[in-house]
Amino acid sequence: YFFTVRATSRTGVTVESTSNGVYVGFGESPLAGVVEVDAYVNSSSSLFATWEGFVSSLPILFYEWAVVTKLPVKVDCPTSLSDRRGNSSDGAFVQEFVRVDLDTIASSAA
Repeated sequence: YFFTVRATSRTGVTVESTSNGVYVGFGESPLAGVVEVDAYVNSSSSLFATWEGFVSSLPILFYEWAVVTKLPVKVDCPTSLSDRRGNSSDGAFVQEFVRVDLDTIASSAA
């Protein structure tokens, strides 16, 4: 949406100015990117991952990452952060979700 403001003088002359546009609502759901991890690691206490390509019609606010024992762990629109913690019927969390703001790299060392 765009906001337009029109000013009219006493002589009837008008001038308009329009905003740069705003998004209304929640926009479209973000599209998943690619998460890169090594296929094999020599330590179960140190893990490293990077990601890229997540796309959203609105700016991405932050990323969170977690480590689970198996796929898939499906989290559909949790109502609170606590909905994403603990065990899932599909896998157990080894590393619970950690917020990393807009960083695209994560590591964990026990």
